[in-house]
Amino acid sequence: MMSGVWYLLPYTIYKKTATFKDSFILSVKANYIHLETEIGYTQWEWNRFSRYFESPHFFHLYFNEKTFFLIPKENMNESLLHEFRGILQEKIR
Repeated sequence: MMSGVWYLLPYTIYKKTATFKDSFILSVKANYIHLETEIGYTQWEWNRFSRYFESPHFFHLYFNEKTFFLIPKENMNESLLHEFRGILQEKIR
């Protein structure tokens, strides 16, 4: 079990902030995650993430103690959520 203090972005702030209203496409690959928006793309190899955390509305993928990437769960059905949890467990140790 992971220990430590988790700083979570409140869902109410997420819903009101313009940055989080952009749409994006997230592709999960064997060696990396690929994120694409209207203005460009980025990708991170799985080994860049030190850990992950699941909150009620997000997956938090941590690069280090203070830097993480939020993946909203709102457009994922139960099957996709289950599959993504398995990938995270396999890829992020």
